[in-house]
Amino acid sequence: MGCKHNTGARTYCIEDCKIGKEIYQFGTGLIFDEKDPKRKVKLKWDHLCQQAIVLRSKGYSYQKIANQLECHVSSLRK
Repeated sequence: MGCKHNTGARTYCIEDCKIGKEIYQFGTGLIFDEKDPKRKVKLKWDHLCQQAIVLRSKGYSYQKIANQLECHVSSLRK
């Protein structure tokens, strides 16, 4: 009763298997070591990007968005 996508040494397959994805999601929620600061930064930028999209749809320039979100304008274009 193994995973049909598991062909390597991994015990589950994140890319192709629903269960593998769920295990990965669950596991990342339990990790609080060196990966935690990276996760915080990603969440911060995800939030800033959502705000930038809303402001851009309202007609704001990238410079005005950057000023409002207190970040550099070049980081909004990545």
